[in-house]
Amino acid sequence: MEKGKKLAILLSENPFKSLVDAIYEILIDEIVKFNYRPGEKIIEYKIAEEFGVSRSPVHSAIEMLIDQGFVIKTGNKSLAIAPFDYKDYRELMFFRSLIEPVAAGLACKRMTTDDFEILTKYGNALDSTSKAKDYESAYEYENIFHGFIIKCSQNRYLINSYSAIESSIKQSRAYITATEGIYPFFCQEHYLIVNCMKLRDEVLSEAIMRRHLSLLVPFHENNEQTDIDYESILKRQRELIDDMLRK
Repeated sequence: MEKGKKLAILLSENPFKSLVDAIYEILIDEIVKFNYRPGEKIIEYKIAEEFGVSRSPVHSAIEMLIDQGFVIKTGNKSLAIAPFDYKDYRELMFFRSLIEPVAAGLACKRMTTDDFEILTKYGNALDSTSKAKDYESAYEYENIFHGFIIKCSQNRYLINSYSAIESSIKQSRAYITATEGIYPFFCQEHYLIVNCMKLRDEVLSEAIMRRHLSLLVPFHENNEQTDIDYESILKRQRELIDDMLRK
């Protein structure tokens, strides 16, 4: 969809959203999905033309992206999309491993039956779209799945912390999505997360989320994952959880 149409729809859906915020929201979505490639030059007046607006709100939106590290200034004063930083990726995953397991532990105690049905629905949609190789939809459902668990923790500090890094999470998730051979495995993993949380065991819920996130870490700078037998891990986990559910 053209940027001008996206902007019109976004503003019509939320008339209280500022023009700068709307442009920023569209640009960050394009960046985290790699529709703008790392290293690609950003030219303000061209983007303004695509949106059908003046350069001023575009400039303000880009300044927000610069502050967040998604856009960088190069030596010749031009702008470019920041490269995908593997060191930053690992630091991000470390921070996620601190807050998301805690959120899962809190959420499993506080979620209602309806909440679990919603989370299961997101997990089902994530798995089915991945199997259909509709990775764009799978990517969206995974964002929703993890965000819903954070919301259900009902802890405003966890929610605010997650919100502050959500764009970075989405970008790292887009990178994993592009690793087609491994992504379907991670989609299946969400069944395990839901089943563990349904037991309302805080320690178990924290552990399954921490282990899930740990499997996203071992990626090298040459885009190869370390030698991990993911299928064996998944099989063993299913056996353990099935045993627990039967008790």
